[in-house]
Amino acid sequence: MYREKALIVGAYPRTNRFYQKALEELKLLCESAGIEVVGEVKQIRDKIDSLTVIGSGKLEEVRRLADEKKCSMVIFDNPLKPAQWKKITSILPLKTLDRCMLILDIFAQRAKSSEGKIKVELAQLEYNLPRLTELDSGLSRLVGGIGGRGPGETKLEVSRRRTRERIKFLQEKLRKIEAHRNKLSTRAKKRGVFQVSILGYTNAGKSSLFNALLKKAEAFVENKVFATLDPLKRKVVRWIENSAVEFVLVDTVGFIRDLPKQLEEAFKATVKEALDANLLLLVVDISDDDAFLKFNAVKKILLNLGARWEDVKVVLNKIDVARNVERLEFKEFSPFYVSAKTGEGLNDLLDFISWKAYRWYQLREQALKASKERDKLPA
Repeated sequence: MYREKALIVGAYPRTNRFYQKALEELKLLCESAGIEVVGEVKQIRDKIDSLTVIGSGKLEEVRRLADEKKCSMVIFDNPLKPAQWKKITSILPLKTLDRCMLILDIFAQRAKSSEGKIKVELAQLEYNLPRLTELDSGLSRLVGGIGGRGPGETKLEVSRRRTRERIKFLQEKLRKIEAHRNKLSTRAKKRGVFQVSILGYTNAGKSSLFNALLKKAEAFVENKVFATLDPLKRKVVRWIENSAVEFVLVDTVGFIRDLPKQLEEAFKATVKEALDANLLLLVVDISDDDAFLKFNAVKKILLNLGARWEDVKVVLNKIDVARNVERLEFKEFSPFYVSAKTGEGLNDLLDFISWKAYRWYQLREQALKASKERDKLPA
């Protein structure tokens, strides 16, 4: 299968000690988009160049290397402002993307539901709108991707007007879909099924854990960033003290650093729905050297979105390949140690979830009985 070749480029201030990790994550994003990375150019500088990010001399080096490697595109880890992007594309005779454009493209590939597709198209249109210029050969080279199929080929004002009209149309359509989804969510809450959401940094093994808990491969599992975009729900029934206890497992999109602002609302809406769950399983790849750093990033986002930390249970995954499982940083959270691949620790985790659900149903039943008794009392 044909894969486009790309150079990845990153400019970082001297104070940034994690630039190599940033480039590695950009490579993962490229793999998820089906792009072959054939080289990288990084630059450590006191200040990011305001016009070309890496400076005209370094940009010329990128152009020569791209020609030598026969690349069809250059991808910047840095977010490119419209003026920067315009200047860079006037020098580079190649398709030029930044990290945000790449993530938008991956979301477009992964979206399956009508709501997901609308949110992605909306994000792409909003991102590209300030980049529309009358003779922008750079944007017209962005073949593929909703909202990126050559708006530079039409007159500027017509393009902008049509783009704004499309944005308005999609926003209205999205409002109707969300209103309908909220009604369904309200009905589900009234039925009162215990819900368990699986959350975590992207590529932590959430979908693999989801499948392992279900004991059948229903979720899409692949070693790619954003492999899951639309939430996937499945019902599980287990027996506790001769009683059938059911709960719903929810597999969600992974968290990632510096998510494009245009996708934040779509991402928040997805995660907000997951936060309505009774139990949140925060999955961490314990084999990752940056496990605690990513855990804290996810924890911060969850708390900012209003999650109750007492509803969160930490699950350290991939213990079969971890060099150091008993990491002191996680001790205070009393985590579960599991391997979605080998099945180690999964029975204990399932028992924990089942007892949580069983106790929740008991308390709900007690509350309903108490409410009925109060209703019988004379006024």
